[in-house]
Amino acid sequence: MRCPDTRKMDAKYSSLPQQDRWIQEQSDTLMEQMDKENKSVTWAIVALSWLFVILTLPFSLIFCMKVIPSYQRGIVFRLGRKTSDRPLGPGTVFVLPCIDRFKKVDLRTKAFNVAPQECLTRDQALVSIGAMVYYKIDNPVRMVTGVQNVMHALRSLAHTTLQSILREQTLGQVEGESLGLGDQFRMYLQDGVKLWGISIERAELSMARVVHPPGLLQRVNEMKDQPLSSSAQAGTAAISSSRHCTLDHSEIVRLVRPKIVPERNLVKTVRESFEFYVHGKSACCVYLDLVNGDGSAGEGAYPFGNPSAKMFMNYDDVVSFLTGSLNPVKSYKDGSLKMSGSTNAVLKLYKAFSEITV
Repeated sequence: MRCPDTRKMDAKYSSLPQQDRWIQEQSDTLMEQMDKENKSVTWAIVALSWLFVILTLPFSLIFCMKVIPSYQRGIVFRLGRKTSDRPLGPGTVFVLPCIDRFKKVDLRTKAFNVAPQECLTRDQALVSIGAMVYYKIDNPVRMVTGVQNVMHALRSLAHTTLQSILREQTLGQVEGESLGLGDQFRMYLQDGVKLWGISIERAELSMARVVHPPGLLQRVNEMKDQPLSSSAQAGTAAISSSRHCTLDHSEIVRLVRPKIVPERNLVKTVRESFEFYVHGKSACCVYLDLVNGDGSAGEGAYPFGNPSAKMFMNYDDVVSFLTGSLNPVKSYKDGSLKMSGSTNAVLKLYKAFSEITV
């Protein structure tokens, strides 16, 4: 009659091919032999540690006794292996010096915020939205052994989860169903962290901010990668070769500088740089820097390399654009505006200027 262990081994390897079965059997046998040798070494080290504790009593108790409060749990790793699948505490825990590594885990509810991020919705609207997440640790052993950096892992997972949820919604759903989206965000996040021993208690989405309405980015994409006309290119060369403006550029700079004061945080909002090329009877070039420091504007080309966008228009259109009354999409369609570089940067600047009244 075959013993139960033999029947278990046969059932374990029955689904493997003959050659793979022999390799797996030899591997398991080798691992069992190494475990037996490791256990012998472990017991010898543990015995020496106990002997050291006994010989140095009562001073060794200072290092061996650990107190765990009610809101924490402890995990002991002895020679790299956890001593129990269940956390220790609350109360007093005894650890052996030199061979035990003791780690405390806080069970209280914690919170972190997901910074506002821009995402395209299903109807091609660009929205900016963040979140606040509250969580607690249910299984300290699983969390410590399964995740190296809990906060970094949670933030990264929350970021990608929020992006995937927003891509499935329309702008109307994002603005009108924030509570439902918050519950959906919490459930998706819980599915991702349940194997880490973490429980998501609550998740709330912040107020959505519409960066671009639906359909606008589709019109912007039509403007991308379109070559400039020969007249615009010639204007660029003529203006670039001119060191100083023959047109009074101070009026343009005067319009811009009150808008880029530090209190308005335009650098933080836009984070782009621009060159305005004014054509007509007189040529003029003015730069706008919303990348460095608190922002700046002045005569000539952008002094810190290549700008994010270059715009070519007449003087009146430049003034209208800087006051927020000229829509760049309409101007591009009717031919009064030529541009190169990032069209998204131009739209961000237009939106920022249109919301400012100086």
